[in-house]
Amino acid sequence: MDAPAPGASGQYSRSDAASGPGRPLPFPVRALLIFLGLAGAAMLIVSEFQPLLQVQVGVDEPKVVKDEVIGHEQHAYGLVILGAFALAMAYGAAWRASRPAMVALGALGLIGLLIALALDLPDVGRTGLVGKLYENAAATPELGFYLETLGAVLLVLTSGLLLLLTGRHHPRGGTSEVEERREGEAHPGGEGKEEGLDRSGR
Repeated sequence: MDAPAPGASGQYSRSDAASGPGRPLPFPVRALLIFLGLAGAAMLIVSEFQPLLQVQVGVDEPKVVKDEVIGHEQHAYGLVILGAFALAMAYGAAWRASRPAMVALGALGLIGLLIALALDLPDVGRTGLVGKLYENAAATPELGFYLETLGAVLLVLTSGLLLLLTGRHHPRGGTSEVEERREGEAHPGGEGKEEGLDRSGR
């Protein structure tokens, strides 16, 4: 029988640790993290149907709303698609301990933050045509902006906590590269001794 090539087991353990499941978490922790992930994804979806910003006119309350932008008018339902992917990744990351899903969940959260901060935040202070017609016009962020921002933050937070708490999980019977190196340093020449014993036994 051919012996495995040197370093083959180490390569297997590295690839398995990178793409395999993370360390199992207690049920209450998993339930909390999947709730946070699902809540963040749901917020992204709901934000598309809420007012993103309003342009109000007046000094005294209540002010008159002259213009309003709904989330899907700004993003063309992009956050609905983003949130749908995040729902699937949140389940895979928190419930099935899939490390690729954890990374993907964090990436989706970063995309959501980029949309909120780079695309929507600059528009919050713009009054547009209303500002040209009325001197006391002011643009203010509304519920949709806060939902999309908080939802994206929850996705990034959930991803980071999962990656931190699960770590790298090595299946039973498998050893990591570090463990193999330690065993080799602790027992130098162990393979040669075993071969000598086999020859003497023959």
